[in-house]
Amino acid sequence: MTSTTGNDATGNGTTGTAGERLSGDGTSGDLATGSAATGDGAAAARKDSTDGIDSGTRIAAMFAHSVLALAREIGLRHDAVEGLGRLTPTEQLVLRHVDRNPTCSPSDIARGTGLRRPNVSAAIATLMKKDMVVRETDLEDARSARISCTSLAQEDLRLLLQVWADAVREGLPPEVTPQMLELSTSWLDSVTARMQESRAEE
Repeated sequence: MTSTTGNDATGNGTTGTAGERLSGDGTSGDLATGSAATGDGAAAARKDSTDGIDSGTRIAAMFAHSVLALAREIGLRHDAVEGLGRLTPTEQLVLRHVDRNPTCSPSDIARGTGLRRPNVSAAIATLMKKDMVVRETDLEDARSARISCTSLAQEDLRLLLQVWADAVREGLPPEVTPQMLELSTSWLDSVTARMQESRAEE
């Protein structure tokens, strides 16, 4: 592509390639990635919410965005498991926490999920009616309860894990090995644990 010299959006006669113009602060912009010219010839950059923040903040924010997007894609597969498809997102969240933390207390569930205690209690009551969890008295403290999954819930959760695994395998690049995936899971768990600790201290 040839270079052309002339007055661009900055009006300073700077040389640039066709399809490239200089923004008001002197940085180059690519028409294919967001810069556009208005009818009067002025450059109009289309900017998103990450524009103007430092690179470290942007990288961390885009990491969070990617995690949420991945979680959304995985969550869309939940309806493939009939038993879990009848549960609300809150009930699914509580059930998965109980599965990962057998015999946990309602307070443990609230801390681990970030849900309010009344919402946890309501979800537990519904899950009990659906024969997904059982509530037992804590042998060491009769004032406390312990929540565990039923065999029905575990069967549905095993199906869900298979659905998740299939979805992840479908999206993984061929060069990603099981060992790399396991390492990624480990540091994601570490990030989650540190965030939960920080939330608990607030």
